[in-house]
Amino acid sequence: MILDLRELDAASGENEAGREIEVDLCILGAGAAGISLALEFANTATTTCLVEGGGIVADRETIALHAGEIVGRSYQPLESTHLRLFGGTTNIWHGACLPLEELDFKTRSWVPHSGWPMSKGELDTYYPRASLLCEITPPFHDEAIWRDPAGPQSQWDADKLVERIWRYSKPTRFGSRYRDDLESAPNLKVLLWANATNIHPNASNNRIEYVEVRSLSGNRARLKARRFVLAMGGIENAHLLLNSTDLEEGGLGNQHDVVGRYFMEHTHTQCGYLYPNDYDDAARRYSWRGLVDGVGIWPGVGLSEKTQRDSEVLACIMRFDPQTEPLRPGLRAWERIEEALSRGSLPDDFTTDALRVLRHLDDVLLQTYGTVVHDDSGHFDERGMVIYAQAEQSPNPDSRVLLSEERDEFGKRRVKLDWRLAEIDRRTVVESAKLIAQELTRLGVGRVRVSEWLDDDRDDWGDKFNWGHHHSGTTRMSHSPSDGFLNPDCRAHSHSNLYVTGGSVFPTCGYANPTLSIVAMALRLADHLKTELSTH
Repeated sequence: MILDLRELDAASGENEAGREIEVDLCILGAGAAGISLALEFANTATTTCLVEGGGIVADRETIALHAGEIVGRSYQPLESTHLRLFGGTTNIWHGACLPLEELDFKTRSWVPHSGWPMSKGELDTYYPRASLLCEITPPFHDEAIWRDPAGPQSQWDADKLVERIWRYSKPTRFGSRYRDDLESAPNLKVLLWANATNIHPNASNNRIEYVEVRSLSGNRARLKARRFVLAMGGIENAHLLLNSTDLEEGGLGNQHDVVGRYFMEHTHTQCGYLYPNDYDDAARRYSWRGLVDGVGIWPGVGLSEKTQRDSEVLACIMRFDPQTEPLRPGLRAWERIEEALSRGSLPDDFTTDALRVLRHLDDVLLQTYGTVVHDDSGHFDERGMVIYAQAEQSPNPDSRVLLSEERDEFGKRRVKLDWRLAEIDRRTVVESAKLIAQELTRLGVGRVRVSEWLDDDRDDWGDKFNWGHHHSGTTRMSHSPSDGFLNPDCRAHSHSNLYVTGGSVFPTCGYANPTLSIVAMALRLADHLKTELSTH
């Protein structure tokens, strides 16, 4: 059943806050994490309510609720970096799937605050199921099965670099793909246009009693549940907790001042250019491989574990983007998409709905089908290949989500983002560029030019980094409540019936695009909650 809070009256279950809905499980946020979790409880005995602040289609006023203040290094306007919409950011997801690495989960002596309270083996159990939901079947992650035996093979020095491969989903739009499954489940309610405004704990402040939701039209409801899950994304999960101040001035469960800290992104930058001796061979070897068993394949080259340890850097992966025509700088994402649509170079399932969403999100980077790329002199070389780095960011407690003094339409304080980078973030990209240049030269592939800014010890290096809209870390898992908001089961240390899922639970983020791991973590939480709800 799909319900619209704007159309619900308070006649049934009326109280001073409006309608009251009581279920076993309440999930706040209907993106990849929330929908994956809800699907696990569809058609079961567990009554479930999946709550979304937006609707099926984008709404300008709802998107504006994400607006906030940027006080750290420059960042995308917050209303254009995540979506309040059924299906969440999968509505504009480009489909990249890549699992986390073994080293990502370990405590690294050279990376302060690193280490997960779980092993990669635990998550590996869920990657096949996550792959099915992301529609990148067959759900295998062995690079060897994707290589073309008849094609050229890479010969990277395995002590330095390792081949990794992105799998590209259709991309799966979770809202449209799984809407019918959710709507038809008799035990499940989907409540749209319901913005969570406050989490209310009991008098002892060790359990959640209810969550208040409101629509922009003025309707309200109270959601009561045996278990609550926040699945609203790396910024909004922390934002709601910090605004829930009934019993704690610093925010719900924030006695140790950890909520909102450790905000991480994937830094993205052009780290060089490859001018191959044989362009066609290099493009076939290193770039987009097309569809294999219905899955898009793009090889990448990552720093080996040995390199990371020896050089004391973070994880980084590089890909090669062939450039066959210049793109005009300054075009907004939706303008670039319209141009691509007019050329017929986007897939048929890139819907006009996605285009409509992007019209509301100025300056969103479209990384799937091409970026505006020029070399440092502004000259475009049509036979060159951009070397593009996607790197892990170190977990930094001073990089954080805070609250602004400005308030939104519900009286909530808006987000204030203080994104900070550390020296290790710069060294990681410098080391990656140096190694890839050395290896390409050793293999005789062609001439490599490293981006000039990487050679300089300059103060403005952070300005060369872009972002991936991959928000993580703000409600991280930890063994101790002084180090993170959640225990290893993704339950709040402070409240026995409050859980969180999504990228905000990640203690570190590796180099992998997060969606596949977000879905896998949601499935892991689902299995835990099934046990919890059946025994308590």
